[in-house]
Formats: sequence, structure tokens, C-alpha cells
Amino acid sequence: MASAGIRKTPTGRYKVWWRLADASQGSQTFATRYQARDFKHDLLARLARGSWVAPRLGRQTFEAWVREWWEGWSGNADYSPRTLQAAEARLRRYLRRLGLSDDGEAWLAASAAARAQEARRIAREELRTRTIAA
Repeated sequence: MASAGIRKTPTGRYKVWWRLADASQGSQTFATRYQARDFKHDLLARLARGSWVAPRLGRQTFEAWVREWWEGWSGNADYSPRTLQAAEARLRRYLRRLGLSDDGEAWLAASAAARAQEARRIAREELRTRTIAA
């Protein structure tokens, strides 16, 4: 059985603490008692429904998030090859500063090239099969 509570910290903030049935525990701090109360009630409701995911377990690396986002975004057939190439170049330029690994950069470049090639193939096919009404 899980338990949770709220206590006021010496700084005047409110800390929600919880202890789960598997003996794991955690806490989160809020500025107001109302925020803390809402979080605690939401936490207990999600635990009862079985949909609670501990914040530490739900984290992912920035690189993993970028990969997931890029797969979804670049898969849109409405983007031209030029748009994909420009977006890929911006990602590489700015993400390198944020610590994207060499492996991540290689993956991004290969993914963008493949998507651009597929977009060009679809555009050629569309132009070849499209008829113009007179």
C-alpha cells in the first residue's frame, strides 16, 4: 500500500513525499499548499488506477527525445526535401552544442538523407502520374 503526505519546509515551500508498496520513495516541492495538495491527490489517484510512473523512470535523454521527435516530424510527406535538409542542418548545428553524440549526428544525417530521397521519389512519381486539366 502506498502512502503520501505534505509537510512545510523551513523555507516556506511545501513538500509532497510518497512511499510506494515496493519500498521506493520520493518527494517533490511546490510553492503553494494548493499545488502540493493537487499533486498529492493526483499521485494517489494515478497509483489507484495503476498509471503512476515515477519521475525518475520517466526521464529520457535529450538525444533519445530528439530521435523520437525527428522520426515523427520528418515522416510528414508534406515537407519538401529542401525543408528536411534545412531542418537537419539546424538540428546538427544547435544540437552539437547541447551534447548530441557523434553516433547521434551520424544517425540524424542518415535519417535526413533517406527521408529527403523518399520525398524526391514521391514528388517525381506524383508529377509523372498527374494529369493537367485543360
